[in-house]
Amino acid sequence: SGWQYSSEELCGVLEDIVGQVDRMTGIIDHMRAFSRGHGSKEPQRFRLSEPVEGALKLMAAQLRAQGIALDPELGHSEVICCGWPFEIEQVILNLLANARDALQDRVQRDRSGDDALPPAWQACIRLSTLTDTGSGECGIAVSDTGGGIPDGVAERVFEPFYTTKPVGKGTGLGLSIAQGIMARHNGRIEVDNRPGDGVTFRLVLPTGSAAVVAGLPHPATA
Repeated sequence: SGWQYSSEELCGVLEDIVGQVDRMTGIIDHMRAFSRGHGSKEPQRFRLSEPVEGALKLMAAQLRAQGIALDPELGHSEVICCGWPFEIEQVILNLLANARDALQDRVQRDRSGDDALPPAWQACIRLSTLTDTGSGECGIAVSDTGGGIPDGVAERVFEPFYTTKPVGKGTGLGLSIAQGIMARHNGRIEVDNRPGDGVTFRLVLPTGSAAVVAGLPHPATA
């Protein structure tokens, strides 16, 4: 006789469908914008929130579906930077993917008995923005609870082709490329390793007069 849905159940199903369509539309729009923006050779002014929001649109639903809590703290995201926002977004995506892999690896180690998880542990990624008006810098931080980088490895994470991931899962180029992108923006990438807890990667970008790149006018004078 067919399936029977109550009005509330039917509304829930339709809301899920609309949500999925919205996510697909967002990804398509994002990829179109990426293909246009990535081909731009000239730097541009952009809000710190732009690459962060773009990365979240692509990965937030995926992370949550994998049981990873995502904690965005975007209190200083309207500060103006200069450069290539889609390149910064790619760096954020790489950091989010690395954090996801670290969390999944820690769960696997717990299941195999190699490394017991602490009580009340939660697979969590925190994505936050920050600014230091005194130094004229802003930042994007990606933190995880994946257990940190093993001893002797942290100082090598930016080396090209160096990776601790299994064969076929990583190229060892992600962080090396990220470092190059940050240098291209007159910025830098920093790592704060907390063995047994997790790791934080910070993308530091110049703002204000220090953010002028390739002859781009300062936002206040444009």
